[in-house]
Amino acid sequence: KDNVAIEEAIENIDIGGPTMIRAAAKNYRDVAVVVDPADYSFLIGHIKNNTLNTEQKQYLAQKVFEHTAAYDALIADYLKTRFGQNKLSDSLTLTFEKISDMRYGENPHQNAAFYKETGKYEGALTAAQQLHGKELSYNNIADADAAISLVKEFDEPCVVAVKHANPCGVAIGENIFAAYKKAYEADPVSIFGGIVAANREIDGETANEISKIFLEIVIAPSFSQEAFDIIAKKKNI
Repeated sequence: KDNVAIEEAIENIDIGGPTMIRAAAKNYRDVAVVVDPADYSFLIGHIKNNTLNTEQKQYLAQKVFEHTAAYDALIADYLKTRFGQNKLSDSLTLTFEKISDMRYGENPHQNAAFYKETGKYEGALTAAQQLHGKELSYNNIADADAAISLVKEFDEPCVVAVKHANPCGVAIGENIFAAYKKAYEADPVSIFGGIVAANREIDGETANEISKIFLEIVIAPSFSQEAFDIIAKKKNI
């Protein structure tokens, strides 16, 4: 809640719930404890088939302590902010939630997942909605984050092109089409296969220009229907 009284926040700190699930997890040899609804069908299936074993209960127990650790970390951070104790702590515990698995990590043989800091953060890549195309990779995320960070520096219509985490074109213009043209002309070679971020809606005219080359990602506050239909013709963008 916004503007919640500190007394209400304190009252809503759960004591019994975490205690019970921690105790159950500690006794995982005899108890299967579930904190994630995504595991319900997993557990029910093994119970029905009488196939629930120690390894599976260990998996469930480990998730309990991840869950309670994240819960306590959020409370500690909240209280530190509310009590005005913003000094650098002796220990730092950060809480992140998985958004999605990724196709691969920094290199094709590595696994990776995309996480966001718990809470509401507007204007960040973690708040973005993917409208089209294939699953993102580690390098896609890194480049997209760099592109968004840079385009947010400008109030005027702006387009940023990024390739391998480096800007290869940054331009402002009287409209987003003019800004894209100038960003492209800054380095028409390096932009190929890169990422483009704009701080205005992508219109049909700009989408036509964008579709002339191969890009991995196009980021914008919004897309006109005409623009989306044009860009979405390329299945991998």
